[in-house]
Amino acid sequence: MFLWVRLGPRLDPGANKKQLRTVVSAAPSGLEQIFQRDLQVILNLEETERLRAIEILRWIFFAVRPLTVRELTEALIANTNSTLVYLFDEIPDSWDEHHVNHQIRRLSLSSVDIRSNSPSHPVETQTVHFVHSSVKEFLSKPLNGRFDWNVSFQHAAREHNLLAKTCLSYICYDDIVKGHDFTAEHLEQKIRLFQFLPYAAQMSI
Repeated sequence: MFLWVRLGPRLDPGANKKQLRTVVSAAPSGLEQIFQRDLQVILNLEETERLRAIEILRWIFFAVRPLTVRELTEALIANTNSTLVYLFDEIPDSWDEHHVNHQIRRLSLSSVDIRSNSPSHPVETQTVHFVHSSVKEFLSKPLNGRFDWNVSFQHAAREHNLLAKTCLSYICYDDIVKGHDFTAEHLEQKIRLFQFLPYAAQMSI
């Protein structure tokens, strides 16, 4: 019930009682209907945003641990990059709620939650999750015939292969592999600059 209230009707605080009742009465009656509604909205997005939204869901679903906002952002950049040059100009100018709201929450709608152990933690270190385990259950089911595009994640081997290719592409960037200083200080500098590197390297072994 509480999850339905959170995910279901999107209420405008400026609406009057009659308008609010209309929105609630038209809202999907169950969680699966809510997820179907949101997925259809995602599939109706412009192509670039639609692909990014599906990639966000894919990483949350199949990552071996929750990724931080920074790690997820770098992974999404690597997935669309066809060169060996790290796309520094695709990194946000600042890591803040505006970035999270526009580049993650807006695209994934009610399916995704950003979490932190402390409100004082920087946005880029907060982790990205499904809002509830039922989202993963929904995306695990075969969706053929119900939508214009099959976005079901039931074929785990294929999905892991896609993520592994992204990890391999990431660790092959010229900016990452250049230089032969293997000191601890040099490695720490690399990781500070390329924060998806530890995950990508581990998953590429």
